[in-house]
Amino acid sequence: MGVCYNNIGKIDSAIIYLKEAIQIDSNYNLSYENLAIYFKLMGKIDSSGKYAQIAKSHNPMFKI
Repeated sequence: MGVCYNNIGKIDSAIIYLKEAIQIDSNYNLSYENLAIYFKLMGKIDSSGKYAQIAKSHNPMFKI
C-alpha cells in the first residue's frame, strides 16, 4: 500500500502505511528499505539513515 501511495505522489501517506506494515511484520525488510528511500527523497537524511541501517541489518546488500 505504501508503494502505491508513493506512485501517485502521496509520499506522506506512503510513509504512514509503511510504518504500519512494520508494526504488523517487523521482519519484512522492504518496508524499511522503502522508508529509507522515501525519507532520502524528502531530504530527511537522519530518518533515512535510521531505516537504512535497519534495512542493512536484514539485507547487507541494501544500498540507497
